[in-house]
Amino acid sequence: MKLFYILMILIFSTTIFSNELKDYSFTFQDEDLIIALKFDEEPDEEAFNLKNPFRLILKFKNTTLSNKIKAKNKINNEIINEIMTMQYARNGITNSKLIISLKKEVAYTVDKFGTRLLIILKNAKSNDKIAKHIEKNEKAETEKTKKTELEKNKNLIESINYQYDNEDLIFSIKMKKETKVKAFELSEPFRIFLDINGVELNEKLKKQYSYKDDYLKSLYKNTFFLTFH
Repeated sequence: MKLFYILMILIFSTTIFSNELKDYSFTFQDEDLIIALKFDEEPDEEAFNLKNPFRLILKFKNTTLSNKIKAKNKINNEIINEIMTMQYARNGITNSKLIISLKKEVAYTVDKFGTRLLIILKNAKSNDKIAKHIEKNEKAETEKTKKTELEKNKNLIESINYQYDNEDLIFSIKMKKETKVKAFELSEPFRIFLDINGVELNEKLKKQYSYKDDYLKSLYKNTFFLTFH
């Protein structure tokens, strides 16, 4: 009977002095992310981290979890992927574990204030800003390289000239690269079309030229136009 009372006292004492993780929340303060944990009693904690991926692990001895705490909480903010919790028994005592999965490695501190535990992730927001800034610069650099390559490889009409050779009138269209050209004509008024594949006009060139040449005027009874479409 005496042994029974001793066992009852031990069980009763364990029940009374078991701590509980009641809730947790997180908020940004300037550049830091603060995760606040609330307990019934002052917690007995152990904190460490694991890498690849970077995770912050907190173990709490003789501590249960409140029913309102989810086993897995998908956060997906600037720094946290998710927060996971679990209970496990060791030597007849229930312990709890909090796993914070992070998007990148950051410095952190764990501070205890009575029944509250504060986990401070240092410069969490600025790290994210730096990462986004680097990503933006890399993207801009890639786009710039692509644009440079396109400019380098594209064919251009660099200049357009005409001159007389005895009784002939010669138009000269200078291009950056050799390309295929098809020519055809239309009447009323008489027009000559050149279909040039894969070629752009140099930005310095006009899309329409008006040649006020006496020979052209007498031949076509109008101003001669060279137009590009």
